[in-house]
Amino acid sequence: MDSNQSFHTLQKQLFQSMRFNILETQISRQEKDRLHSAYVYAWKVGVFPAQQDYYEFHRPYDKEFIVNADMIDELTRVLDSEWSQLATDHSSKVSTFYNLEARLSWSREQLIFGCRYLCQSGLFGEDFWQKVVAPGEHPIEAACITGSLTTTDFR
Repeated sequence: MDSNQSFHTLQKQLFQSMRFNILETQISRQEKDRLHSAYVYAWKVGVFPAQQDYYEFHRPYDKEFIVNADMIDELTRVLDSEWSQLATDHSSKVSTFYNLEARLSWSREQLIFGCRYLCQSGLFGEDFWQKVVAPGEHPIEAACITGSLTTTDFR
């Protein structure tokens, strides 16, 4: 095993250790001492938690997340552009989940996780997200995007 492989293996192990610690902290602490739920959700499902940058635990592990920093930034830019346009022109259309799926070359799982993370982070508002997951415009598994997070989401 060369030094690059050794480093990558160690990085993966450190990432999994940090992931376990963050999830365990969320489950075992009192509510007032918990981390932001969207941040913990991001660690659970593998989304780079760019919206909670005041925590630093994720920064060294960008490439270990299945939705890395570049990907979540891309999704945020796409949705922010549509949200901004909707704010100025209420008749403008918002991409549905299926539109986003066709536009981005992500797996369905990555897109669901990325959208749910951004929604749970409080971005764009409930009305916007309801348009993304409009009836008939998303697969059944994407219905969770707007659902509230509970402690069972972290187990």
